[in-house]
Amino acid sequence: MRWIFLTLLLANGFLYGYFWYQGNHRNPVQVEPEIVEAFSEGKGIQLLTEVNPTKLEKLDQNNTTVTVPQKTPHEPERFCIGLGPFTEIAPFKEVQQRFFALGVQPDVEKQHIETEPDYWVYIPSQPSRKYALRKLKELQEQNIDSYIINDGELKNGISLGLFTKKTSADKLQKNIAQAGYNVKVKRVERFKDEIWLIFAPDQADLVGDKIWVEIAKKYHYIEKRRNRCKPIASYINIP
Repeated sequence: MRWIFLTLLLANGFLYGYFWYQGNHRNPVQVEPEIVEAFSEGKGIQLLTEVNPTKLEKLDQNNTTVTVPQKTPHEPERFCIGLGPFTEIAPFKEVQQRFFALGVQPDVEKQHIETEPDYWVYIPSQPSRKYALRKLKELQEQNIDSYIINDGELKNGISLGLFTKKTSADKLQKNIAQAGYNVKVKRVERFKDEIWLIFAPDQADLVGDKIWVEIAKKYHYIEKRRNRCKPIASYINIP
């Protein structure tokens, strides 16, 4: 019995030593540590286990997606069509109504255009109307066309004529000045209003060539222009 007990005891000790040795010399499983890449310039790669938890949370919050704008193909610039100028309301309305009948509603643009100036020959204002009448009588006795100026900055002056050419005004000034009078020439600016019908590109596309030709034949003084489109607010309404 003693030998059996000793044999079992030795066998148990042998098995215990064998399994202990296997457990402590088994190859450990290699686990790849997670890494966090730092996106800031000049920073290398840092292990997740080396990052402070607070810093890691902030890094996650700041990790936003950047959207790259898509390039759109360049569209060629389109131009508006201007039809005019109209200096009178009647023909303007007639042409406008013709386009309305086609379902086209062009915008209206009014322009204040500077034209060629006039040149006014005159004698400056006299101290009173009495003196002006006396001067007027002297001039008319010499067959010089003249009129009293009744208002404005030249009130009680003498008007001697209005000319479109400066050479004509200068000639009259010289002749009357030789008679002993103080004569001046004043440049008078002139303006005129023009009305244009403005067609947006999509509206112009609705008008056939035949319509443009018919309008050009009937209203020979107007023209068709191709201009850059202006903001809608720059146009007006003419009742």
